[in-house]
Amino acid sequence: MNSPNGSSLTAAGSPAAPCSNAEASRLAAEVASLAGETKTAAVILALKERLRRLQRQSQTTANRQASLVNRLDQIALRCAGRPIGDRRSAEAILGYGPMGLPTCW
Repeated sequence: MNSPNGSSLTAAGSPAAPCSNAEASRLAAEVASLAGETKTAAVILALKERLRRLQRQSQTTANRQASLVNRLDQIALRCAGRPIGDRRSAEAILGYGPMGLPTCW
């Protein structure tokens, strides 16, 4: 959309921000030309598509983390349910005496 003086306007009627990056402008023009749409439409569509990909990727990561937490919880429950094989204290198993000093020198 253009203003009465010929400058570009957004759909809301405000002036369009000029693209100061030459590569971004060139890429937007190339995509717009191939797609038969305006540069603005090409940029908006590209950003929407990228946003959807990033959201899907973020959701996949969250699902993977939840799955890992669930698996670790299952392992912890299985281990907690096992009988205790050695009744000695942790200190005794590690080789420390009642004074906290190593007993196996």
